[in-house]
Amino acid sequence: MTRNEFIDNITEWCELKDFCNDFDCDICEDIYDDDDYDDSVEEDIRDAIADYGWRDIRDFLGNLPSGYYYYRRNSAFDYDGLDDDDFEDYKEDVLEWGDDYGAWDDEEDEDEEYADADDDFLDSLEEEPDEDETIEEEDFSIDDLIGMCSVVFVAIQNDEVEKQQEEDEAFAQLLSMDGRRIAT
Repeated sequence: MTRNEFIDNITEWCELKDFCNDFDCDICEDIYDDDDYDDSVEEDIRDAIADYGWRDIRDFLGNLPSGYYYYRRNSAFDYDGLDDDDFEDYKEDVLEWGDDYGAWDDEEDEDEEYADADDDFLDSLEEEPDEDETIEEEDFSIDDLIGMCSVVFVAIQNDEVEKQQEEDEAFAQLLSMDGRRIAT
């Protein structure tokens, strides 16, 4: 992934966490989604039962944040709910980590992309046809085809002109009836 792809494509916590997991970046290791938050709090309760009374555990639980999609674990029973501003801060931290540890693929220069595409296109034009490919001879040339189409087109136009003249003559006869009634 290039640096710009990271900036453009990493837009959610789960994507940022996946990136960190894929690149062994520990910046998001204490970030939990809602389900993992539940599991972590339950583990905190199991660990606290031996050392604290139920009232202490109740108070710990009463101070936990809720209503967020992601949480940061600071320590047992100490969590922060995370929002979009937190995401941007973490994303910036991961971006800096990627810069420091060389996590980014090289950016392809747009000119190189176009040059490569142009070269591929030109190479495909220069390729000679396979010897196995045989080109069938047509029954007539392009010039013959154009000539045949022209003849047919002229014939169609002449038919249309004749049809229009017949319609005009019929209309003229209708008008020349000089007010005579037409029987229906």
